[in-house]
Parts: sequence; C-alpha cells; structure tokens
Amino acid sequence: MNAIINGKNVTFEAGETILAVAQRNDFFIPTLCAFQPLGHKPGVCRVCLVECTPPSGNACVVPACVTPMEDGMRVETSTPALLARQRMQVELLLAEHRLDCDRCARRGDCELQRLRESLGLDAGRPVPQGEKRPEQALNGIVRDMDKCVRCLRCVTMCRKQGPAALRADSSGREELVIELTESACVRCGQCARVCPVGALDERDDVSAALDMLTSPNLFTAVAFTASARDALKSAFSSADADLEGRLIASLRHLGADAVINADFVASALAASVSEELAARLREKRDLPLFSAACPAWAAYAQSRLPGLRDRLSAARAPQILAAALKKSELAQRYGVAEEKMRLLLVTPCTAMKDNDNHDFDAVLSARELARLMNLSGLCPDDAAPESFDPFPSTEERLPYGGQCGELAGDVLRALRAPTRFEGLPRPFPAMPGDNDVLEAEADLGDLGVVRVALCFTCSAAEKLAAQALEGRSPYAFVETLACPGGCAQGGGSGRIA
Repeated sequence: MNAIINGKNVTFEAGETILAVAQRNDFFIPTLCAFQPLGHKPGVCRVCLVECTPPSGNACVVPACVTPMEDGMRVETSTPALLARQRMQVELLLAEHRLDCDRCARRGDCELQRLRESLGLDAGRPVPQGEKRPEQALNGIVRDMDKCVRCLRCVTMCRKQGPAALRADSSGREELVIELTESACVRCGQCARVCPVGALDERDDVSAALDMLTSPNLFTAVAFTASARDALKSAFSSADADLEGRLIASLRHLGADAVINADFVASALAASVSEELAARLREKRDLPLFSAACPAWAAYAQSRLPGLRDRLSAARAPQILAAALKKSELAQRYGVAEEKMRLLLVTPCTAMKDNDNHDFDAVLSARELARLMNLSGLCPDDAAPESFDPFPSTEERLPYGGQCGELAGDVLRALRAPTRFEGLPRPFPAMPGDNDVLEAEADLGDLGVVRVALCFTCSAAEKLAAQALEGRSPYAFVETLACPGGCAQGGGSGRIA
C-alpha cells in the first residue's frame, strides 16, 4: 500500500501506524510515551501529533503512534500549527514536572529534556509550585512521582516481567496515577531502564562510593563480576580490547586499594547446584530443580509461588558473596584494621542493592560506575590493562557463560556434560517475550539423559513452575534469570532506547 508523508511517496503494510511508517522513512515525529522495544504505544502523551488527510475525508490532527496508516493517505508531520500543538503538550508536561535537573539521575540523558530542546522550548522555566511529594525508596529502587510523565512504560515492562507491581489508576482522581505495590516489587530494576525521565532509578550510591575510594584512612576493596564487565561494553569503545583489565586499572585510578574478581561465585554456585541436582536425580524427588541464584527471582518465587519452595535450590548468589568476602578475613589478608575495611560491589543487578542480601558498604550499578568514571574524567579506553589482585578460591574457575546459559551451562559442565542450548542467541534477547525459554539436552551418564531450561523473566518462569507443580514438566533443571537478557542486562545496566 502507498501513502504520502510530507510530499514523499512511501509504502507500508496493513496495520502499521503513521509513526512506524514515518520513522522507517526517516521523518522525525516527536514522541514520549511510545516505546518501540516494548511494542508500547498508549497514546497518552499526545506529543506525536500529525495532520492527516484520508482519501475520503477532511484533514484532521491525530496522534501518530496509535493511528493506522491508510492507503492513499496524505500526512504532514511539520507545520507551524502542529509545532504549536506539540509545544503546548510538552508545556503541560513540564508544568507538572519538577525541574531539578542538576540533581536528577537522568541529567544529560533525559528524553523529556531532549524533547523540549527538539521543539525549541525555553529551558529557563520555574520549578512547579506546591508541596514536593516524598521519594519512595525500595532498597535498590527509588521512585520520584514529581518527575513522572505518566507514559506507562514502567507499567508495561513490570507486567511483562511478571511482578505487575506497577499499575495505572485513575479512579477517584483528576489525573492518572501510577500505583506501586511494594510487597510485589522484586527490585529487578527493569522499570528504571525504560523510564524516559528520572521518575524511576536505582538508589544512588555514587557519593558513598566516592567517599570510600578517596579517603586516605580507609582500605577499599572493589569486587565485580564478568556480568558487570559485559554490562559496561556499550559505554566504552574498548569493549573487545581487554575491557576487564582496563576497568581494573580505572578502578585503581579512582582509589581502589584492591580489585577482586568475583567470578568465583559462578563456580561455587555450579558446584553447589550440581550436587543438589545429582542427588535429586538419584533419589528421583522434587524435580525439576529451580535455581535461586538470582535474588529478584528468588524473592518472586518465595512470595508468589509457595508450592515451589521444595524445588528451589539452596544456593544463593548474595549469600555466597557475603560468605566469601567477609570484612574480618579481608582485613586480616590485607593487613588493615577491620574498622577501616570497606567493601564495594559493582554489578548490573539492582536487587543486589537490597541491604538484607549482603554486607557491602555500597553497591554500584554498572550504570553508576560508568557515570562515576565520566565525572572523574576517566575512560577505560585510555587505560593500560591491569590484573586482579590475588584472591583465594577453593573452586575451579569455570568459563563464564561458556557455550550455554550462565549457571545452567556451568552446572552441566560441573557434571561433565558440555552441551549447547538450542538456538541460543548472543547476546541474549533484551526484552520480555523474545525467546524467554531456551532448552538443552544433556547426557549425564548414570544419571540419565536430562533436559534443562534457561528461562528469562519471572512471568515465563511462573509458567514452567505451574507445569512442575502439575507433574507435567519435561525438565530436570530450570535456571531462571529475572531480567530479559540475563545478568548483563540487569536493572543497573544501560538504558533501553
């Protein structure tokens, strides 16, 4: 089918929206609520206004994100009248938005700020009057409703993830409000990755980390894993040039007294889970075994799926980290007083910011570390690679991720059964709904041939849990990662654009 946008002939398929056709043909239409990676187009911001003339009808102004293109339609995306309407819509958003941009976590990377600039609106606007609503802190996640633009991206993401802790509610109110059920939130942080402004973000530990790293009276040890390194690949151009070694050098330049490789957690988890799995296979009980290494998934399973309790693995990543990185032992190892010992963890997992999970003094997300290095004028691209500090580990270090999943692959190799997941994409899909369950088959010798699953998102895992509880599961082991794309795509990794 054919249509005309700004005088240019374009082709499209039935069902495509004006916005989708325009973007594919490089026509700019300002928008805020529409979010292509999620297939999210609620049409609530009313910024993507265009003028369209159907083959039979009069010209009208419509939101491009929810209006289907018609054969023979003429569309104008940029006229003085449209610009005035678009500016008015953004003015209304700004009138309710607390513009303390200098203190906002999204400063310099705010979609509302870019939208304002693209429409030529004056940046010098007064802060809205009225009482400031208090921030809502959920350990690793912070919510500031004074910055919410009600685009509903977070609601869609949370629902697709599984917890559905966020919902839109307009009952008894003049405006739409995003309600949060704290008990349902598992702190996966995926809502913060899609928020266009600073209404949702991880708890900011940059200041605390900087205080520890720069204090001459403290000994600060920094631990980070391969998932943190992978999460930082998009932030620097040296992604394939020993980024790990360059990050180590950058951390030491920031003031780290020791940089510890925390990949031993994967080995310890694999050793523990493989023993559990082997025992259950021999005894033919409580199968499939579900991993519980991911703290967000473990929280979800324990609160939402009580029937799964006997099938959850006892191995937890936060507890293994806490057991291995004890301040008293580290202080003795490095010859410092325990009261001067500080522990800093770098991870893309916002659920690890939960203070109940560990004994770290601060937890930096991968996104926060990138910001800290930028603020300090550091770029790993310019650093000479260095090595981790020696750190004892009684477990054999297994290749991270290998040819399989993450923990699932290491468990199979620990049982001497290297294998591949069917159709495993690299990198893992980063959005819910894209290959959420991957499968593999492995020959474990006297334990038999088993099927294992690598499952992304709590919603997909809940379906596998229902099969298990009904006795219909074909799997012996199910690894679940709450975040689509796995640990490297955690809530503290790069924003989804």
